[in-house]
Amino acid sequence: MLTYHRVATPTFDPFALACAPEWFAGHVAVLRRRAAIVPLAEMLGPTGRGRRPEVAITFDDGYRDTLEVAVPILRAEDAPATVFVPTGYLGDVRGYWWDRVAAAIGASDVEAAALTDLVGAMPVPPERSLADPATAVAVAGAVATRVRAEPPDERDDLVAAVEARLPERPGVRREAHPVLDEAGVRALAATPGITIGGHTDRHPVLAGLAGAEQESEIVRGLDRLEGLTGRRPQLLAYPYGAAGDYDDASCGAAASAGVRAAFVNHHRRFDGAGDRFRIPRWAVPAQAPDAFGAWLDRALAA
Repeated sequence: MLTYHRVATPTFDPFALACAPEWFAGHVAVLRRRAAIVPLAEMLGPTGRGRRPEVAITFDDGYRDTLEVAVPILRAEDAPATVFVPTGYLGDVRGYWWDRVAAAIGASDVEAAALTDLVGAMPVPPERSLADPATAVAVAGAVATRVRAEPPDERDDLVAAVEARLPERPGVRREAHPVLDEAGVRALAATPGITIGGHTDRHPVLAGLAGAEQESEIVRGLDRLEGLTGRRPQLLAYPYGAAGDYDDASCGAAASAGVRAAFVNHHRRFDGAGDRFRIPRWAVPAQAPDAFGAWLDRALAA
């Protein structure tokens, strides 16, 4: 089970979430040659149906480029996919908090010291300019580490404060990272071969919330997606999905919300007899198709 985020070529991508369209097309072609591409829900059924390995393609976060760029590539290869969509930021052209951080840092040339009192110690000398690409990547990582664990309201306030400290340098504008709006979600849900899954409402680190708050986040997302598409999602992906980002309460909340299965981002092979609320996926690195083919061989052999 493979995880992508964006099919795009942003100018500044410090968190390596984007796969170039031509690379993604190559990935799908490699997958088609080496495995059977099946719907994610089908992976949860009986295993061992054939000799070929089975893979499922998933996308997290519901960016506009998933609909406008990735879906035509998938349709050309008759490849199904599942898209896990948070609902709290639909229609926001700035993107999610990490996109806003990347956009603000990538467009600024102030010194790293401008963020020290907000973020804490920086991994670079404070006089280093954000116009330097390596400095910008390092500072983006430090800001993300500080921001991601905050509850949604505090997280968004902190990101706004970071943006206020980072004026755009002359001739450069902050890059947009558009999220699907309501019409886009409906269009995606109506696309043959595409399944919509839940991804909470405001994309928090669930393990940082109390159990009731976790369930509320999950249910609000599912409710809104059902209202938009007429179909209640049966699959859920925990935001971020690494160890420590979800906990037993998250799994219990997912079960209480009535979803069939919930997914994490751990690099291990799917076990059909394993926990249906901790199903592992592999985050796909942004790389050329040849390198992806070698990576896929290792993943399939794991």
